[in-house]
Amino acid sequence: MADSETVQQINLAWHHRNDSNFGHELDRRGFIVARVTDDEAKASKAARDEAKAEREKQVAALTAANATERAAKVEAKGLPRQWEAGQLVAVNSFGHAYALDLFTVQGEIAEVNSTLQTMTGDYASMSLAKEGQKVRYEKQIESQRQEAAQRLAGRDDVKTLREHWQAKNTTSDGVQQFFENIKEAGFTVACVDAKEAKHSQINAEIARNYSPDYFIPTYDAGEMIAFAASGASYRLNGITLDDKHAGNQLTDYLATQPAMMNLTEARETIRENREAERAEPQIQIAPIVGDALGAGNLGAKVTVKGLESIGNAVDSVVDGIAGFLFGGLGHTSSPAIHYEQNATAARTIPAAPEAQPSQARQVREEGKRAEKGGGDSRGASWETFKESHLQQFDPEIIEAMRRRREEQERQEREDRSRERGRER
Repeated sequence: MADSETVQQINLAWHHRNDSNFGHELDRRGFIVARVTDDEAKASKAARDEAKAEREKQVAALTAANATERAAKVEAKGLPRQWEAGQLVAVNSFGHAYALDLFTVQGEIAEVNSTLQTMTGDYASMSLAKEGQKVRYEKQIESQRQEAAQRLAGRDDVKTLREHWQAKNTTSDGVQQFFENIKEAGFTVACVDAKEAKHSQINAEIARNYSPDYFIPTYDAGEMIAFAASGASYRLNGITLDDKHAGNQLTDYLATQPAMMNLTEARETIRENREAERAEPQIQIAPIVGDALGAGNLGAKVTVKGLESIGNAVDSVVDGIAGFLFGGLGHTSSPAIHYEQNATAARTIPAAPEAQPSQARQVREEGKRAEKGGGDSRGASWETFKESHLQQFDPEIIEAMRRRREEQERQEREDRSRERGRER
């Protein structure tokens, strides 16, 4: 069978039917039972005959040395199914029809035939059933999109993107105006090219093999990504923009526009902008010191060396953000250490942190030590990397981490419950 999972579901419906109500059980499992009409049977025969003639034509045209082998491959290709008028079929959620007969329903021959003969209800045609499943599928997808969009609703970056997207519908320039507006708001937009899409798939597979906790988003060629000034990245789609038509509108826009910068170029642009900003001293010292020491309670003498320490700490945080974007695991450059200054300890302004190995190097070394020691833990560096870098940039990472954390907590609760049961 072409789809063994569908056949399994049909057989589960057969074995769990109540009072021989096979049709209701199929419907409960998401199928739509239909009956092939005369017109559908004729159309299926015509389509099969046409496909068969085309295949014979291709076989006859093969005159190369390996013609026999190639002809065998062509003949091995399946032909469209020819349906019989009045035949009962079960249409799955993808709109594929499966005949309800002894090939798909594994049961006693007499019982199966008897049950199918009693199914004489006014069933829809096969084409209407396929259309009905298409509507169901679209509703399911829309429901999932709305739920995902709601989970992003509280993010300030997402609010900004959605406000500009909604505003563009009232302008003549449409999508172009949207991109100009978000650029002014500090976003950098990139379009994933084919090479980057392929590499994202490879890197994600490597990450999954390394640790189930390590999640890397995968991208499709032509997908648009918006980088916020904070470094967070957002897919420009129906979820982020909360508009089910956004994907098609963006695709149409991309087809009529010159090539956009890819992810690599966008990240390089962000890096250059950050370096330019850091080259110019724009830090307002008084507010920083006031926040750190407490308004009206400046109980420490601020020295030039202390101010340099604050500046170095701020630079280190910026380096941590840039390091994730441009030098994470699997990349050539190494991310800088994410140095965080404790606000409560700011009264004795600490000295600048000493040079330390990159975060990526620490993770690799921790992984090697854990493997040599036979332990399951990846070490403190691994946890630090996840918490301080992975979770602050992509909503998908946060969602994956949340699910993983909840699963671990649930498993721990079950283990504690079993332990208490043994103690009793």
